[in-house]
Amino acid sequence: MCGCAGKALDPWPGRSTVNPGGADPTAAAARAPPEHWQGYDLLATLALASDKPSPTNNHEPFRWKMRVRISPGALSSYLNWRAGSALPDGTWVVAEHLARQDNELGPYYFAHKTAQGWQFGASSPEGLLLAPAEGCVLCHKDAPADEIFGPGSVPTNSTEVQRPDGG
Repeated sequence: MCGCAGKALDPWPGRSTVNPGGADPTAAAARAPPEHWQGYDLLATLALASDKPSPTNNHEPFRWKMRVRISPGALSSYLNWRAGSALPDGTWVVAEHLARQDNELGPYYFAHKTAQGWQFGASSPEGLLLAPAEGCVLCHKDAPADEIFGPGSVPTNSTEVQRPDGG
Protein backbone atom coordinates (compact mmCIF):
# COMPACT_ATOMS: atom_id res chain seq x y z
CA MET A 1 0.00 0.00 0.00
CA CYS A 2 2.75 2.41 0.74
CA GLY A 3 4.29 1.98 -2.74
CA CYS A 4 1.49 3.89 -4.48
CA ALA A 5 1.33 6.83 -2.11
CA GLY A 6 4.52 8.55 -3.38
CA LYS A 7 3.38 8.95 -7.01
CA ALA A 8 1.63 12.19 -7.97
CA LEU A 9 -1.54 11.96 -10.00
CA ASP A 10 -1.27 12.96 -13.65
CA PRO A 11 -3.62 15.89 -14.37
CA TRP A 12 -4.29 14.33 -17.83
CA PRO A 13 -4.94 10.64 -17.19
CA GLY A 14 -4.34 8.37 -20.15
CA ARG A 15 -1.82 10.58 -21.95
CA SER A 16 1.34 9.03 -23.34
CA THR A 17 4.32 8.89 -21.03
CA VAL A 18 6.70 9.15 -24.01
CA ASN A 19 8.62 12.41 -24.17
CA PRO A 20 7.02 14.46 -26.99
CA GLY A 21 10.48 15.45 -28.22
CA GLY A 22 11.24 11.79 -28.86
CA ALA A 23 14.52 11.78 -26.95
CA ASP A 24 15.34 11.29 -23.33
CA PRO A 25 15.79 14.85 -21.97
CA THR A 26 18.59 13.80 -19.62
CA ALA A 27 20.50 12.16 -22.50
CA ALA A 28 20.07 15.26 -24.66
CA ALA A 29 21.36 17.46 -21.85
CA ALA A 30 24.39 15.19 -21.39
CA ARG A 31 25.33 15.42 -25.08
CA ALA A 32 27.67 18.33 -25.69
CA PRO A 33 27.13 20.54 -28.73
CA PRO A 34 29.68 20.11 -31.53
CA GLU A 35 32.91 21.91 -30.76
CA HIS A 36 34.03 24.80 -32.98
CA TRP A 37 37.51 24.55 -34.54
CA GLN A 38 39.52 27.40 -33.02
CA GLY A 39 41.59 27.89 -36.17
CA TYR A 40 38.51 28.40 -38.36
CA ASP A 41 38.62 32.15 -37.87
CA LEU A 42 42.20 32.21 -39.21
CA LEU A 43 41.25 30.84 -42.65
CA ALA A 44 40.85 34.28 -44.19
CA THR A 45 44.40 35.20 -43.09
CA LEU A 46 46.06 32.10 -44.56
CA ALA A 47 47.77 32.30 -47.94
CA LEU A 48 46.65 30.10 -50.83
CA ALA A 49 49.53 27.95 -52.10
CA SER A 50 47.79 27.86 -55.49
CA ASP A 51 44.49 29.14 -56.86
CA LYS A 52 44.10 25.93 -58.86
CA PRO A 53 42.80 22.93 -56.85
CA SER A 54 45.03 19.85 -56.93
CA PRO A 55 44.34 16.12 -56.46
CA THR A 56 43.92 15.03 -52.86
CA ASN A 57 45.82 11.73 -53.07
CA ASN A 58 44.74 10.11 -49.79
CA HIS A 59 41.76 12.33 -48.93
CA GLU A 60 39.02 10.48 -50.85
CA PRO A 61 40.58 11.33 -54.23
CA PHE A 62 37.55 10.49 -56.35
CA ARG A 63 35.30 12.73 -54.28
CA TRP A 64 37.46 15.76 -53.50
CA LYS A 65 40.12 18.03 -54.89
CA MET A 66 41.82 20.57 -52.63
CA ARG A 67 43.49 23.90 -52.24
CA VAL A 68 46.20 24.31 -49.62
CA ARG A 69 46.11 27.31 -47.30
CA ILE A 70 49.15 28.04 -45.15
CA SER A 71 50.43 30.62 -42.70
CA PRO A 72 51.81 33.48 -44.85
CA GLY A 73 55.28 33.34 -43.28
CA ALA A 74 55.62 29.67 -44.26
CA LEU A 75 54.35 29.95 -47.86
CA SER A 76 57.77 30.25 -49.50
CA SER A 77 59.14 27.26 -47.59
CA TYR A 78 56.08 25.21 -48.52
CA LEU A 79 56.27 26.08 -52.22
CA ASN A 80 59.96 25.02 -52.26
CA TRP A 81 59.31 21.81 -50.29
CA ARG A 82 61.92 19.04 -50.44
CA ALA A 83 63.45 16.39 -48.21
CA GLY A 84 64.86 18.02 -45.08
CA SER A 85 62.51 21.02 -45.19
CA ALA A 86 60.80 22.16 -42.00
CA LEU A 87 58.13 24.68 -41.12
CA PRO A 88 58.32 26.92 -38.05
CA ASP A 89 56.26 26.39 -34.90
CA GLY A 90 52.92 28.15 -35.13
CA THR A 91 52.41 27.25 -38.81
CA TRP A 92 48.93 26.26 -39.99
CA VAL A 93 48.52 24.07 -43.08
CA VAL A 94 44.91 23.58 -44.19
CA ALA A 95 43.61 21.34 -46.99
CA GLU A 96 40.43 23.03 -48.16
CA HIS A 97 38.40 20.35 -49.95
CA LEU A 98 36.15 21.04 -52.92
CA ALA A 99 33.81 18.53 -54.57
CA ARG A 100 35.28 17.31 -57.85
CA GLN A 101 31.96 17.69 -59.65
CA ASP A 102 30.68 21.12 -58.61
CA ASN A 103 33.36 22.79 -56.40
CA GLU A 104 31.03 22.69 -53.38
CA LEU A 105 33.06 23.33 -50.23
CA GLY A 106 33.86 20.17 -48.29
CA PRO A 107 35.75 19.48 -45.07
CA TYR A 108 38.89 21.22 -43.92
CA TYR A 109 41.78 18.96 -42.89
CA PHE A 110 44.25 20.96 -40.85
CA ALA A 111 47.66 20.62 -39.25
CA HIS A 112 49.02 23.05 -36.69
CA LYS A 113 52.68 22.87 -35.72
CA THR A 114 53.34 23.44 -32.04
CA ALA A 115 56.41 22.98 -29.86
CA GLN A 116 55.05 19.47 -29.15
CA GLY A 117 54.79 18.62 -32.88
CA TRP A 118 51.98 18.59 -35.41
CA GLN A 119 48.37 18.53 -34.26
CA PHE A 120 46.02 17.16 -36.95
CA GLY A 121 42.28 17.53 -37.21
CA ALA A 122 39.29 18.11 -39.47
CA SER A 123 36.24 20.30 -39.50
CA SER A 124 33.04 20.73 -41.45
CA PRO A 125 32.80 23.64 -43.92
CA GLU A 126 31.06 25.54 -41.10
CA GLY A 127 34.00 25.03 -38.72
CA LEU A 128 32.58 22.28 -36.48
CA LEU A 129 35.21 19.75 -35.43
CA LEU A 130 34.89 16.26 -36.88
CA ALA A 131 35.94 13.10 -35.09
CA PRO A 132 39.74 12.79 -35.15
CA ALA A 133 41.20 10.16 -37.46
CA GLU A 134 44.27 8.16 -36.53
CA GLY A 135 45.04 7.85 -40.25
CA CYS A 136 46.22 11.48 -40.47
CA VAL A 137 49.13 10.89 -38.12
CA LEU A 138 50.01 7.51 -39.62
CA CYS A 139 50.05 8.74 -43.21
CA HIS A 140 51.88 11.99 -42.45
CA LYS A 141 54.68 10.04 -40.74
CA ASP A 142 55.64 8.97 -44.31
CA ALA A 143 55.84 12.54 -45.65
CA PRO A 144 59.12 13.57 -47.30
CA ALA A 145 59.84 16.19 -44.63
CA ASP A 146 58.46 17.48 -41.32
CA GLU A 147 55.34 15.27 -41.57
CA ILE A 148 54.00 17.45 -44.41
CA PHE A 149 53.43 16.58 -48.06
CA GLY A 150 54.43 19.60 -50.09
CA PRO A 151 53.38 20.42 -53.65
CA GLY A 152 53.69 17.36 -55.88
CA SER A 153 54.26 14.92 -52.99
CA VAL A 154 52.35 11.65 -53.03
CA PRO A 155 51.93 9.43 -49.97
CA THR A 156 53.92 6.22 -50.40
CA ASN A 157 51.38 4.15 -48.47
CA SER A 158 48.42 5.29 -50.60
CA THR A 159 46.24 2.68 -52.24
CA GLU A 160 43.24 4.96 -52.66
CA VAL A 161 44.58 6.58 -55.81
CA GLN A 162 43.98 3.36 -57.76
CA ARG A 163 40.42 2.83 -56.43
CA PRO A 164 37.63 4.38 -58.50
CA ASP A 165 35.24 4.34 -55.54
CA GLY A 166 37.56 6.53 -53.45
CA GLY A 167 37.30 4.06 -50.54
